[in-house]
Amino acid sequence: MAMVERPMTENESPADIAKKIFCGNSYRPIRYLSCTFDNGVLTIGGRLPSFYLKQVAQNAVQEIEGVVQIENRIEVAR
Repeated sequence: MAMVERPMTENESPADIAKKIFCGNSYRPIRYLSCTFDNGVLTIGGRLPSFYLKQVAQNAVQEIEGVVQIENRIEVAR
C-alpha cells in the first residue's frame, strides 16, 4: 500500500495529522492510538493486539511532512 505525503495546514502539527490518519484507519484498534510531536520526532503510543497492527500504524504515518523520526512506543497486548 503506497503512503501519500500529507501536507500540514497552518494550524496542524504532524501529531494532528497522525491522529486523523489513525482515526480514519480501517483497523479499529489503531483509531485509539496517541501521538505527540517534538523537534522532528513523532511519538506514537498505545496498545494493539498484534505486531502486524503495530507496523501498520507506523507505516501509516511515516510520510507526514516534518517528521524526521518515528518513535514507536506501541505495546502489543498478549
